[in-house]
Amino acid sequence: MDLPSSSQSTTPHADPLAWKIIYEFTTTDLSLPNTEIRLKAHLGNCFIDADWQLALRAVMDAESDSEAALKAIQPLEHAAMQQPGLKIQNLHCPKELPQLKSTKNELMQSVNVLKSHNHIFDTPPTLDELLDPPEEAEIRKMDLFTIGEKGKKEIVEMVEHETAVARGEVIKIDLDEDEDLVGLCITRIQAMTLCEQLGRAVLEYEDHSSIFVMKI
Repeated sequence: MDLPSSSQSTTPHADPLAWKIIYEFTTTDLSLPNTEIRLKAHLGNCFIDADWQLALRAVMDAESDSEAALKAIQPLEHAAMQQPGLKIQNLHCPKELPQLKSTKNELMQSVNVLKSHNHIFDTPPTLDELLDPPEEAEIRKMDLFTIGEKGKKEIVEMVEHETAVARGEVIKIDLDEDEDLVGLCITRIQAMTLCEQLGRAVLEYEDHSSIFVMKI
């Protein structure tokens, strides 16, 4: 059965296709940033972030438990469809799980302890700021489609280089002052070859080792 188009919905947050994206976020490996990108692409100028935060947070709070997430968002979808003039953020929020509430309390207690020991100098972060840091919110707002082919290529090259370093295939040489030599590196094979050559040279010039060292 075909879903009705967004033009048939009285309000964006009652759009069946938008809710279909929410369900994909719930039951697949679709990430939160990509879910928001797809909602924005589908709803266009009608997208309002606050309209969807309760549904998105319900899925995140379920912590990969698809069944629990579905139970949390189904009442939200039903209410949005039955009362399209009602904003989602004003709908009834499912009762918070005791374990989740206890974890949040422990988190805030840890913040208070850090503050009391002078490990936090500024205003302590709120619970919402800890769970959803403003820095991450800014990243989610970035349009990932503006990276371009050049940017994608640079990202791929950077990831490949870091992977090679982690495997020991490339040796980094960190030089603080000489900018001309920044990024200079040799492979593991080249390093082994140099060591072998040096060992042979030491054996060959054993009687004149001091002279050889001075030349090096």
